[in-house]
Amino acid sequence: MEEHTRFFHEGNVIFQEGTHGDTLGYLVSGRVGLFLHYGQPQQFALDENGPGEGFGEMGVLNGSPRAVTVVALQDCEVVEIAEAELPFFVERHPEFVVQMMKSMSRRMLGVTTELLHAHATIREFLEETRDQPVKKETLRERLKRYASFFLDVPEDIPPEVYMDYYSRINHL
Repeated sequence: MEEHTRFFHEGNVIFQEGTHGDTLGYLVSGRVGLFLHYGQPQQFALDENGPGEGFGEMGVLNGSPRAVTVVALQDCEVVEIAEAELPFFVERHPEFVVQMMKSMSRRMLGVTTELLHAHATIREFLEETRDQPVKKETLRERLKRYASFFLDVPEDIPPEVYMDYYSRINHL
């Protein structure tokens, strides 16, 4: 079996979150977005990939269902690679592995940064309220205020800007 090229129009879903991941994509042209809960009220944009980058590798490499939905943000040309063909594709395109590692590293750094900000915010909140008698209603209102910065992210914020979004917490 050989990898094959597929074309997707802007707005088309390429991979659906939760489905079996037996192929990965290598983006030849266009841009794709990686989303959690795509098309639902809690939709969350994780990242964007451009030409030369891969996506869908988690399902292929560890056999898990797809963790995200991948959507064409522009018309795209995608080489779809089956798990069995991955070693042959890598042999013919070694630069793909380096680019895939860079993309995975960028996403891991984003997740790590997000966790660090969340941890710091929770720690700051706990320290702020530790020595004060806190009324139930006051605590509830404070939690709502803090949570709004994590949950009410405007849809039009690009992923690279989103990571700076947490800096607003310091102004509370």
